[in-house]
Amino acid sequence: MHENEISEQIIVDLKAKEKLSPIDKPKLLTYLRLIDKHLGLIINFSQRDAFGAR
Repeated sequence: MHENEISEQIIVDLKAKEKLSPIDKPKLLTYLRLIDKHLGLIINFSQRDAFGAR
């Protein structure tokens, strides 16, 4: 499988929020269903979460 074939198989939802909201997962699932894909990732780049700092 080539790199571009892999990128066509997955949806990546990038965030930079302090905390994910309850709607984030259902929204990703809706995107997947609409484009007939089965794999998705939600990645949150919040500094607080990334380093475990409070």
